[in-house]
Amino acid sequence: MALDKEGMRNELRAMGISTTNISDNDVDSLIGFLISTYNAYRPQIRSSLITTIAYQEDYNWPTDAVAIKCVLWSPTVNESTWWPLWQELAERFSYSSDFNNPSLMMIYRSNMHEFDKQFGGNYELVYNSSGVRKIRLLPYPTSVVSVPVIYYANFTEATFPDSDYILLMDGLVAYAKETVSFGIQLRAGFKAGSYSLTGNAGENLLKMSGGAIKQWRARLSGLGYLDRT
Repeated sequence: MALDKEGMRNELRAMGISTTNISDNDVDSLIGFLISTYNAYRPQIRSSLITTIAYQEDYNWPTDAVAIKCVLWSPTVNESTWWPLWQELAERFSYSSDFNNPSLMMIYRSNMHEFDKQFGGNYELVYNSSGVRKIRLLPYPTSVVSVPVIYYANFTEATFPDSDYILLMDGLVAYAKETVSFGIQLRAGFKAGSYSLTGNAGENLLKMSGGAIKQWRARLSGLGYLDRT
């Protein structure tokens, strides 16, 4: 389900942050920034298969990959050894939000540890002469086989997980309040007759929003999500 940006804007307005404080376009820009920040902490974990060609060593990255986690290639490990583990992981990747469950995270890490033992050192990530990213299988395959690749991809507005809508909304509120505080401080010193505007309110709001932003980033990194190294 696509991210409901209009709903997020409406919720923000209901909290008293008007278009005078921050425009709809700026809210949309903030949402884009928040999704990028979310991806830095919690990218999508995906999987695909490379179909090898005999005596060819270099293969393309998955088109949406931003980083490669693991390539399950070894010329000496029988497919039957890793296939059951691979099937379990591939199914689990379809429900990545479940990895907030500590038990499932432990299963994931146990399986990844087994993969690292079996396949570590049998591939490297290189650039070819044209500067294109490639996965190099070591040694090169001598037959046609399927090689699983576990990788990271970015969430988009269309793929953002519904389960973290509230988390994203909390981030939007925190950053929107920070934007409002900047505006108040910029207008500090304005006078009209007996009316004057000081920067105290802006300073207090900036402190509050700064604390909320730190808490939001801590929640992104502290919910027991997947180890991305």
